[in-house]
Amino acid sequence: MPIHRMRLTRLLTGAVLGLSALGVTVPATAQDLPEAFEIDVSDWTGGAVLNEEADTFHYCTVSRTYPEGFTISLALSLEGMLNVAYGRPDLGLTPGSQALARLSIDGGTGRDLAAVAVKEDEWLIQTGRDDELRDRLKRGSVLTIAIEGQAPYDVPLTGTFRSIAALEDCVGTAVQMIRAAQAQRSLMSAEQLGGLLAEAGLTGIELADARDNPNNPLAIRFIWRLSESGIFGALHQSPRTQEVRMRGFLNSFTGILQGSCDGEFVNQVAEPELFGDGYAFGEAVSTCMTDGTRSSVFIFAVLDDVNYTLFYHEGSGDLADTAREATEAVAATIRASAR
Repeated sequence: MPIHRMRLTRLLTGAVLGLSALGVTVPATAQDLPEAFEIDVSDWTGGAVLNEEADTFHYCTVSRTYPEGFTISLALSLEGMLNVAYGRPDLGLTPGSQALARLSIDGGTGRDLAAVAVKEDEWLIQTGRDDELRDRLKRGSVLTIAIEGQAPYDVPLTGTFRSIAALEDCVGTAVQMIRAAQAQRSLMSAEQLGGLLAEAGLTGIELADARDNPNNPLAIRFIWRLSESGIFGALHQSPRTQEVRMRGFLNSFTGILQGSCDGEFVNQVAEPELFGDGYAFGEAVSTCMTDGTRSSVFIFAVLDDVNYTLFYHEGSGDLADTAREATEAVAATIRASAR
């Protein structure tokens, strides 16, 4: 994940969470690691690969050394990407060199893939996300690896049904840990929110928790009053969808606002601003005119790794400009974190 999106997620959650190279924080000692992170089945051994401090998950791997002297390793990432490695002491490779490799199982039609010499004695073949190939590796009898310029290697797929199942369980356990961490850490606390509002230059912030309010159709987490002007602001957060649906999110939220307006309602939703890989900013202005009173809600929303996060300030009459400026200040602070 690019550094600008790391800062953005930290700003809105207080932690970096995501199914990326950042991984997931895991227990600090080996004794506390899940059983699924250690694999020893059918002569295949391996498990979760962590960083040196054992606090960040990267991927799961298993390997087996055959009597003929070669070693096969399989590595599965959080995204389901499978790598196959073939190692033998006498390969004499030039690290970094590349070749075309073909993988075939039980004499079936092979797939042409890129092979990279990661060491003098090991080829790495990236198969990408291919659930069918993974299933055939589980159930097949012989894997043939044909690398251009070399004789094919026949690899008995002994024990792969259980070892690949253990590999999938290892990755699945990591995904569950990520989701549990997200559930606990992905929402802003009052302290984080107060810090963000102060960073935006807002003063006289009187912050209150709105989650226990039974009359809360907008699912507001926190509300605040700016004592100098008397305008109110609010924070809403809800889990992100896999696809970017910022306009739909804003339409849904402002639709609830419309339901609470007894007069004429005017809604303006700007075209969402997409950036990065699946991130977005959104803005909207909702105005309710009742009995000669004009009240406007100025909205700014951001979609990060974990949530849709929405801020708004509401002002009536002459305070509308003050509310707009407050929301713009929050928006500017968040946008700056994404540069």
